Amino acid sequence: MGKSSSTSFSYAGTSDVGSANRGNGAAATTTIQAVLPASDAAEFAIIELADREIWVSEAQTTRQGDALTVSVSLEHVGGHGFTFDPATLRLTLLTGPTALDLTGCD
Repeated sequence: MGKSSSTSFSYAGTSDVGSANRGNGAAATTTIQAVLPASDAAEFAIIELADREIWVSEAQTTRQGDALTVSVSLEHVGGHGFTFDPATLRLTLLTGPTALDLTGCD
């Protein structure tokens, strides 16, 4: 279950979160886009970051044809601003009995 050469995986958002929100519990909504063939089975996405101090919400997924969009909220457990490297993003897509595991974003 590695990265497929025909899979495009990109990140839309900021990797510097909350400098204006410090003290308010800095959080951000992050969107991941992947180009993957549609499946008849239900799709569930899981987003993880290398930094375990950043909480990641349950993923919301939408699909239009081969375009899969996954959105999550990110928040540092300390309630302050944070940065992260999009190359450390990990997307696991569960589709029926199969799983696709992608690491790093363009």
